[in-house]
Amino acid sequence: MGTVVLAADSLNADRPVALKRVTDAAPETLAAEFEALSGLSHPNIAGVIDVGWDASPGTAADGAPGGAWLAQRFIDGSPLREAAAEATQDQATELLADLLRALEYLHGRGLVHGDLKPENVLVAHDTGRAVLLDFGLCRRSGTRLLGLSGTLAYAAPEVIAEDPMRPARDLYAFGLLATEVLTGRHPFAGLTGGELLKAQLHEVPRPASELRPGLSPLLDAWLASLVEKRERDRPASARAALLELQAAVGRSLEEEPATTLRSAVQTGSIFGRSAVLGRGAALWRDPDALQPSALCLEGPTASGKTRALSELAAVAVVEGVQVVRATGGSGALLEPIAHWLVGLHGARTAIDGARDRWDAVERSVAAILDAASASPRPVLLILDDLDQADPSTRDVVRLLAARLAFLKGPAADAARPKLSLLLAETPDAARGQGQDVDRVALESLSEATVRTWLGELFGADGIGEELPPTVYALTGGRPGDVVALLCALADARQITRVDGGLGVNTAGLPPPSRRTW
Repeated sequence: MGTVVLAADSLNADRPVALKRVTDAAPETLAAEFEALSGLSHPNIAGVIDVGWDASPGTAADGAPGGAWLAQRFIDGSPLREAAAEATQDQATELLADLLRALEYLHGRGLVHGDLKPENVLVAHDTGRAVLLDFGLCRRSGTRLLGLSGTLAYAAPEVIAEDPMRPARDLYAFGLLATEVLTGRHPFAGLTGGELLKAQLHEVPRPASELRPGLSPLLDAWLASLVEKRERDRPASARAALLELQAAVGRSLEEEPATTLRSAVQTGSIFGRSAVLGRGAALWRDPDALQPSALCLEGPTASGKTRALSELAAVAVVEGVQVVRATGGSGALLEPIAHWLVGLHGARTAIDGARDRWDAVERSVAAILDAASASPRPVLLILDDLDQADPSTRDVVRLLAARLAFLKGPAADAARPKLSLLLAETPDAARGQGQDVDRVALESLSEATVRTWLGELFGADGIGEELPPTVYALTGGRPGDVVALLCALADARQITRVDGGLGVNTAGLPPPSRRTW
């Protein structure tokens, strides 16, 4: 069983988060949900923050993880049914458009939600937008789940047949949900068990106009197209369904927010960084290798250090590693180390009880090693912007890396902590860490890699000959600058939806010969 409670993120100014806990399901269930969501950023999707496993009361005697938890962005909102009951038809269609945009984004990244229903949608109080929740059954398209997955009342025939997951199953569930939003009633209301199973497989749902007399025949036909029994008879995509909705209501729905266009270019695959990601993952996958247990990513501003750290953190969490992140940005005395200590065992007493600065450094290192040794899982400590950290924090990192190197050497024993450090800083600030920290330089991307990246976003035929060299010339191949440029184009509405994908208008961009780096 599971529960969702409102909690505070003590590592981030006590910001509110929705904490989902499961007590009798395998931790892999939440790990899969985190993996599906960790690379996504969209205003109509509740993003994830972290996932973990507690060694709580009732834990097995061998120290295996206890209850699993998932922290998500907290949405202060109303359940979809409640919001729809008070909405006008125009407002209701805007909510449906929000959900179709979320599905378009999700499907465009090769994912299928797998459990779309009103209970998994909130309408945010501050924006009035619909937000999709609960990605516990979200999987890559083509994945086959055994048994009936999801909720029978919204299950497409292919779900009952245990066919591989495809986007069409989400559109079927959306059609039933949309009928409820527009009429207040489920087409198969009152049916349960075998009767409902038979209806989903063979019966045509009651027309929405019977559930709500006076509903437009065009909306009636649109809803019916979504719940066709054969996948090929439904709209070809969420984008197609959105365009058909606009035609059915006879007006253009509210212009797509720039934030959703930004989402399309801010997330996705990291290009040109496979070697870096592989070296980082080796920290916990191959802890007995000869290389140091500390790795520092070096690169100038906008080289993609933070993005690489985030990608590695997500992979580590999914693989069962306890990850604690901090940043040296504030420069406050030992603040990043305090974040590590609180994340490891909930207290910063090693710092607060110290006699002086060096005593705080020594006590912090000892406390971190003790906590890592007691953890039933490998531990990965991440520190971004190390160059902006205070000298004491850098001393802790240096001493901790040296201790880990010693424990890994000839004097090592089986009790050494499964602890790794993953750091990031600018090259000109790199100092004082010595041979105990391995270093990887994040070079700028080549023009060919930038071309591949843009081709992934806009299609090989959609980027033309001028866009890749222009983007490369303006950004120098720095990933952060590429994303910033694309976001600026999205804000200026020069990135638009075209035939279910993205199109880009390069008008106003300087020619490739004008280099800015």
